[in-house]
Amino acid sequence: RAANEEERALLSLELAKAQPFADEGERAVGSVQAAEMLDLRKVSKPSDLVKLIFDCVGILLKEPLNKPELTEISLGIGKEKRTIPFFADSFKLLQAGMLSEARFLQTLSFFCKARKDELTDETIEFLLPYLDLEHFTPLQARSASKAAESLCVWVKAMHSYHEASRNVKPKLELLRLAEAKLGDTQLEQDRCQAKLDVCNDVLGKLKEDFEVQLEGKRSLAEATDATRVRVSRAEELLQGLAKETACWTGESKSYDQRRLHLAGNVAQVCTFLAYAGPFNEE
Repeated sequence: RAANEEERALLSLELAKAQPFADEGERAVGSVQAAEMLDLRKVSKPSDLVKLIFDCVGILLKEPLNKPELTEISLGIGKEKRTIPFFADSFKLLQAGMLSEARFLQTLSFFCKARKDELTDETIEFLLPYLDLEHFTPLQARSASKAAESLCVWVKAMHSYHEASRNVKPKLELLRLAEAKLGDTQLEQDRCQAKLDVCNDVLGKLKEDFEVQLEGKRSLAEATDATRVRVSRAEELLQGLAKETACWTGESKSYDQRRLHLAGNVAQVCTFLAYAGPFNEE
């Protein structure tokens, strides 16, 4: 991304060198008075140079034009005026369409600001036969009208801008494509990062559950060890008690024998006491 920003900055500097031509065209359009344009809209038989200028404007704006046909046009002033073969103009068509728009000049100004980079080599190629004409100059156009001069300046300025920026614009387009691809990659990275964050959250919870289970295992192991100790002690106690079993069994049998003789022994004692009489203390 940093490399793209650096490349864009360098290309912007190169493109800025062409900007004065766009500014020149915008100033030329801005200098045209509304009354001058009104005269051009109403004129029925403009000079051939004026017609050619509007053809060039139509080419740059990609307006519909008549099918190319060969004819003769007159260019030049005074003794320099010459008749040469050239394409038939589309002035009537443009006068009814492009020139009839109330915001025609604003369209040209907007073109200088926002649409100038849309110019292609193909469009400029259509323009070259007009620009190569010896008398296709703002000075010659001034003889027709101030507005024609300004529009001629605009046409030449757009051509100059394209020539100055033609090596930069393909690089800018490649840079835009690279940035678009980078943007897509960044989006994909963000999506993957979001999935990774979810996985990390799940992993964190699993770790917490694991720690809880591990602590439970430790507690269970301690309880098991304590139980083993108690069982061991119980076994030792049982072993100790087992040694007394024989004694307890003998005593149990002796108690049974004594119980059988208890009634006779009591009777014998009672008989003795009755025979001996009261106890004489003396």
